[in-house]
Amino acid sequence: MYERNQVISPFTLFRKEKKMFPPFLTTQEPALKYGIKALNIEQGSEVLIPDFICDSVLHPFNDLNIQPVFYTIKQDMTPDWIKLKKAVNKKTRTLLFTHYFRIPQQIEKFIDFSKQNNIRLIEDNAHSFPGKYKGKTLGTFGDIGIISIRKTLPVYDGGWLYLKDDYKITIPDLPTQRINYKSIIKILCKLMIKKNQFLKSTLLKPEPYSNMDGFYAPKIPEYSMHKSSYYYLKKINTDSIVKRRQAIYKIWKKWTHQNGLEPIFSQPLTEESPLVFPCYAADESIRNKWFDWGYQNNICVHSWPQLPKEVQDKSKYNAPVIWQKLICFPINQGMNPKKPKPYLEKIGGVDV
Repeated sequence: MYERNQVISPFTLFRKEKKMFPPFLTTQEPALKYGIKALNIEQGSEVLIPDFICDSVLHPFNDLNIQPVFYTIKQDMTPDWIKLKKAVNKKTRTLLFTHYFRIPQQIEKFIDFSKQNNIRLIEDNAHSFPGKYKGKTLGTFGDIGIISIRKTLPVYDGGWLYLKDDYKITIPDLPTQRINYKSIIKILCKLMIKKNQFLKSTLLKPEPYSNMDGFYAPKIPEYSMHKSSYYYLKKINTDSIVKRRQAIYKIWKKWTHQNGLEPIFSQPLTEESPLVFPCYAADESIRNKWFDWGYQNNICVHSWPQLPKEVQDKSKYNAPVIWQKLICFPINQGMNPKKPKPYLEKIGGVDV
């Protein structure tokens, strides 16, 4: 039984007993599904979800017959509170909010809003592990919280579910996901090919980052986290992870500013663990030039997210407007903070 206020640190409070494995699932998607079940939300009810969201977030709600209702996210990644308030109705039972890229969302306002409207609060922290807010781990402020470990750490998989108050859920003894060695070999081969410009131009194609329909994610089966991820998490130091990611973030911030790109967040880094450095291009054509620049220089400059089909209409939602200008510059745990700067100075930016 996974019970109230059970914050399991993957670094200091891990236990070797098998019963401790189930809360650590393959990704945040199955973690979210079990969290929704813990909230005991009835079928046919509605959940408020930001329109700027990855399509995979909808899978657990669809499986449990809970209807998503989308609310507007503005260009600074905060909600339009007036529209959000109007979206609440008699069927509303749940509100999901997301910490985008690195900055904690307006946590206190979301907590107050959920209490005023008597709805459950789901905190999506897939982007900022192991970031904190006022000394507390992001992902532990809502009634339930989900954290994606694999997005910021070099592990095979990892999704964490947090429950608070009196919520309980029995997670079955799920099998461990088998490592897909074919997929790993394919990735390694791609990395080798990218080192040779002729082979890259002959054998590889650029990823379809400029295509809004380029990356629809399949539903993820329910597995427990692989033991290799578990043992890696036992020995790492979160402080060093945060410092490294922040150092790379600052390099991108200065360099993109020099190249005419607009950062989404002006706030200085404090306790956050940034996923990427997000910024805006002046328009979609310039953004696409940056994607081409990244491909040519073997830098994974990419878009985010794969928007749900339901929010791709610009006349109804703001999400596609944001998506058309957004650029994400990579922050990988294996990157040496001393290397990006001289390399960027050597290759230069996009000529617009």
